[in-house]
Amino acid sequence: MAKVDEYAVLPFGLWVRNDFGGLEAYDVSSFDHSESWREGFELNAFDGEDEPADAKFIAEAKSAVRECTEVAYRHFAAVGAVSLLPAKHHGALRQNLALVVHKSDIERARMIAWFDCPIPPVGKLRDLVISASDEWMSLKVETLSELFAAAKEAIASSAELPAPFADRLPSTDEDIDSWAARVCIQPDRLTDICSAWEQSGRDIQLFACHSLAIRTQADEQVDWLVPGLIRRGVITLLAGSGGVGKSTAMVELMAKVGGAVGEGADFLGEQICRTNGICAYVTGEDAAGDIEQIKTALGFGSAGPAGFTIFAGDGKTLEDCLARLARIGEMDLLIIDPLTKFVKEENEAGDAGAVYDVLNSFAQAKGCAVVVVHHLTKNFNGGMGSFRHAIRGSGVHVDRPRMVIGMIGRPNNQVEIGIVKRNIPPGNYEWAALCTGRRFNQAPGGLAMAETPQAAPGAVVEADVLDWIVSRIEKHNADGRVVCRTGTRSVYAMSDIRPVPYSRAKIDTGIMRLIDAGRVVMSEDQTLVVRQIKLG
Repeated sequence: MAKVDEYAVLPFGLWVRNDFGGLEAYDVSSFDHSESWREGFELNAFDGEDEPADAKFIAEAKSAVRECTEVAYRHFAAVGAVSLLPAKHHGALRQNLALVVHKSDIERARMIAWFDCPIPPVGKLRDLVISASDEWMSLKVETLSELFAAAKEAIASSAELPAPFADRLPSTDEDIDSWAARVCIQPDRLTDICSAWEQSGRDIQLFACHSLAIRTQADEQVDWLVPGLIRRGVITLLAGSGGVGKSTAMVELMAKVGGAVGEGADFLGEQICRTNGICAYVTGEDAAGDIEQIKTALGFGSAGPAGFTIFAGDGKTLEDCLARLARIGEMDLLIIDPLTKFVKEENEAGDAGAVYDVLNSFAQAKGCAVVVVHHLTKNFNGGMGSFRHAIRGSGVHVDRPRMVIGMIGRPNNQVEIGIVKRNIPPGNYEWAALCTGRRFNQAPGGLAMAETPQAAPGAVVEADVLDWIVSRIEKHNADGRVVCRTGTRSVYAMSDIRPVPYSRAKIDTGIMRLIDAGRVVMSEDQTLVVRQIKLG
């Protein structure tokens, strides 16, 4: 095993600056004196009734720096750096990163420990740039022994370092020689990294797409608010028909995240992972008092814990609502109910996409989960397999959220809930199989798991009806004819058998059963194609 004196330590720092369109650059790495970022520029007056324009600039700059330092943080994780502080401490990034290499490799390692990389503008910042070098160091470690001591101190004071940095700190019984051999960038890997770094034009975002960096992406563990269901920092869409209980479910979630039932609260069978319990409910249809009444009816009291903010958004723009909520600071949860109140034209991809852009920026800046409530098209009577095709409006409402949760009303005061879209890294916890519903009772205290969970039965359709529908779709497809669920190109209307042996309603119900079973696939324009698998 190599000895300590055979290793070299290359500590380096990050400098995040804003060039202001080519004018004098300002260091925005530190959050301590953010007002000084505007030195040399004319200060703005108050902007209407909102915050001063300078305060808005500073808030946007902080959010932009966090986003950029996150990019740099992941880059250096990919090349094998050691970090001594949790990822949340982005303001101190240039004080806590170092590479461990063999002494003969120190010059080659400098190739990946220095760069000047422009980042696409974030917010109103026109030219945000990250630089990295060993010239700005304030981490006073020059030897491996000093780094080892600092790493020991870091692990003693905090175990919250994210993967893959967490496993680069020494374990309690690990000596310095064993630790050095484990965290040192081996010469072969260093050669590969340097080659990939040059091929990527020394651009950290391009390098992140290289196979050498995929390890840090695949190992990423999702930060859940509700494991398997609702993720922090991204948008989750909850959809269902009117009256199915979407708002009631969201009030239950808000009350439990806000601390109405103390520690260990669960939602849909999963324990909530809250941090500060601060959450906001922006309602566009119900009055704030209506939300309070739902909360009281669920047994969470009329006053509620201090973590609640119920904000009546009717008549306001989404930007107005979020600008006021931005003053809260870090949050656990934001609920928008319903989303359509803040979208000018829900069928227009541009209008809907702009709203998701705003919400996504808010989710990332606050590190909170954002849940938006949305409706289905009228007369939906299918199951989870066909659910996403019934979500109202532009396809953006399915494409942009990272998770889409469906709610379907069922008999006996029950509701079926399932995930109809899931976009999370592999290996993370899955609440249920995709498009598989779980039954819950709508109990006085909120949704509770039904005693006998089962798939929704739907209407009874005989096997001969299903076989007949499949045979008609296959025949029309073979003849080059497009078959749709409804209209003049429906199975019923295009039947070449007269009289049609089954009613229009029975055929339509059978089609939905076939879609739910996976035997028939329906595209967004309701075109039907038979999938070549056996039913069941």
